Amino acid sequence: MERVRIHPWTASLDIYDVHLDKKTGEIPVHFFYSPRWNISLQWSQISHGVKRASVTIFDPQINLIAAPDSSEQSQIFIGKAWLEAIKKLIPWRVNQIQIHNGDIHFLDFHANPQVDLEMSQLEVAADNMSNSKGLKVPLPATVKISARPLRTGLLK
Repeated sequence: MERVRIHPWTASLDIYDVHLDKKTGEIPVHFFYSPRWNISLQWSQISHGVKRASVTIFDPQINLIAAPDSSEQSQIFIGKAWLEAIKKLIPWRVNQIQIHNGDIHFLDFHANPQVDLEMSQLEVAADNMSNSKGLKVPLPATVKISARPLRTGLLK
């Protein structure tokens, strides 16, 4: 994370240049990178007496790396330390997540030829991620996803 801009009037903040990297330094690409996140309190939830956040992630890129036999050269899963860092970044329960124009790459630098499978133009809208707690009848979360696998297909 490079810098943060706080917007007190809208109860939101923008976080710029967010990246998660494996500490070994042997992998040439970020596990996760996004040039900007917006985290804001949802006013509709504050009026009900609860603090819930809406998170919008712009242009994220996730790189999943396969390696022949070394866990130092692969990155497939999010580790517990990364999850804890994200929880510290967002102190409220997240109720809504939006992802705009994401890319997911599966890379194998050790294959011959090298592998780069891409899912581009990823759009995610997830709502009601935490509002059902304490209710007699749980409210279902809704998640809408669209993307272009291998630059030619359509995923919805």
